Amino acid sequence: MSCQAGHVPDDLLMARNPESDSTLPYLVRIPLGVDGIVVKTRETWPGGVGSGASGC
Repeated sequence: MSCQAGHVPDDLLMARNPESDSTLPYLVRIPLGVDGIVVKTRETWPGGVGSGASGC
């Protein structure tokens, strides 16, 4: 009996939003489900200026 995982998108991906007039300049693809989830963000992750991220 063979056990195979279903299709999973690649790792977490961050990219510039091609919509130049957007107030959310980055896209983040989260590897959940078959195609992943793409969200628009204001800053890169993890953290940004004033985010409180310690970088540890």
